[in-house]
Amino acid sequence: MSEKSQAIVRFIANLLPLYTHVELEGQTCALSLFDGTIVAPIITRRLTH
Repeated sequence: MSEKSQAIVRFIANLLPLYTHVELEGQTCALSLFDGTIVAPIITRRLTH
C-alpha cells in the first residue's frame, strides 16, 4: 500500500462532518456522509517471479 495514498485518505476522512472513517478489507477509508461514496487508498502489490 502506498503510504502517501493512505495519508491522503486519512486526511479526507478527517473532513467532518462531510466524511468519516470506515474500515474496508483492513484498510482505513473515508466514507462520505453525503452520498455514501467510499474513498480508499491505492494498494500496490509487488509480484515476485
